[in-house]
Amino acid sequence: MRLNPTRERYYKSLFLVGGVWNIVISLSLGMLALLVSSAWELFGMTVPPTLFFFNMMIGFVFVFGIGYIVVSRNINENHAIVILGGVIAKLMVFAGCVVTVSLGQAKAIMLVIGTVDLFFAILFVEFLNAVRKVK
Repeated sequence: MRLNPTRERYYKSLFLVGGVWNIVISLSLGMLALLVSSAWELFGMTVPPTLFFFNMMIGFVFVFGIGYIVVSRNINENHAIVILGGVIAKLMVFAGCVVTVSLGQAKAIMLVIGTVDLFFAILFVEFLNAVRKVK
């Protein structure tokens, strides 16, 4: 049993947009942090003593973006990417943004990025439920 063609196109588009979002946000934040040291002030943060962990996080965001694009090519496979990167990781990003802002370690603008990830996580959970019902 398969999803109807309209739903299938919607989910393929959802994962493609999610992949593009991750790639664009990772490249944008990565380049911004690298080229403009005052960019950290936009988020109410100071430049960390080492960018190792930031760069690793940006790399993971980029790789998950590629993963979502892979899922968009065939939504009947690669559900582990959806669970790990699309649900768990995105919920962790949202929670991290909420905690960081609530502790006063960053400005509320961080919640914008986190809220986009929360939105995608909810849509990806809905996808997983829809696929589970079809099987």
